[in-house]
Amino acid sequence: MEDLASGLIKRFKGLADRIVILCVGDDRVVTDLLGPLVGTGLKCAGVNAYVYGSLDYFINGSNLKQTITHLQKKHFGAKVLVIDSAESDEINYIGIKDGKINFFSKPDLFVGDSAILAYNMKRENGKIKLNQVGYSQIEQQAKIITNSVVKFLNYCYEQY
Repeated sequence: MEDLASGLIKRFKGLADRIVILCVGDDRVVTDLLGPLVGTGLKCAGVNAYVYGSLDYFINGSNLKQTITHLQKKHFGAKVLVIDSAESDEINYIGIKDGKINFFSKPDLFVGDSAILAYNMKRENGKIKLNQVGYSQIEQQAKIITNSVVKFLNYCYEQY
C-alpha cells in the first residue's frame, strides 16, 4: 500500500497553497464519521489549508451540492482533496483514488481531483452494509489520514 503522505506529495507537489480539503460525512452512521473526524483533526492541527467538514459542521447529502457550488466559486482553480468512507469488496483499508468521485447518497454529483478513501463498507445482495467496522477502527483510520495530510502539508510548505 502506498504511503498516504508520499502519495499526496506525488499528486499535489507544488500546489499546497491551492488545496482545499473536503471532509464528507456525518454522525448518523459510525462508518460515515471518518470525514468529520479528519476535518476536526486537521482544524485542531492548524493546517494551512481550507478544510470543509468537521464534527461541528457536517458535509453530507443535504448540503453537498451547495458546498460544491461554494467551492467552485470561492476556490476557483483550486485542487480539491476529498476525504470520505467508501464501499469495496474488501474493508478496513485506506487508499488514494485519482479523479473526481461521486457519492452513493448523490450519485449525480462529482467532486475532487483526488480522494483519500477509507473502505469500510461492503455491498451484499445489492445493499451497502454500513456498520461493518467499529468506532475505534474509524477513529484509528481518521488519525492515520489526519497525520498523513499534516505531514504532506508540512513537507510542501517546507519546500517554499
